[in-house]
Amino acid sequence: TPNVVVYNALIRACSRCGMPEAAMDALMEMKEKGILPNFNTYAGLVEANALNHRTEDALRVLEDMRSVGFQPNTDVYWHLMLGACEDSLMSVASDMSVEIKLHTYGTVDIGMYVTLIIAFVTKFDKPQKALEMMRDMVSQDLK
Repeated sequence: TPNVVVYNALIRACSRCGMPEAAMDALMEMKEKGILPNFNTYAGLVEANALNHRTEDALRVLEDMRSVGFQPNTDVYWHLMLGACEDSLMSVASDMSVEIKLHTYGTVDIGMYVTLIIAFVTKFDKPQKALEMMRDMVSQDLK
């Protein structure tokens, strides 16, 4: 009988194969069988949706994750930020960088800043916002 570890592996595989719907189906099947999702289940579902152009679904999973008591970590926010950039949702991407600072007590790393800076310039033609992000990055002494 599959357990939560097996389902989590299935969800991650679905994510990497571009099958977010199948990942969500796995969650439903888990619940039907009485298998409780854990942190990794939700993290995998966020990844599956965010990296496959379903940012809105990923945000719903994030809310579900929080509602059952799991606090997202930097990796969860990173996947959401990348997905939001790909889906041209820069306000969501910027919100994720704020969420990282507020909720994980971590810092936004240089890769996250570079992702946002590139997106602001190439996808949105907002060089002023990119400069603002770069100044913020420099103020945190990231190199």
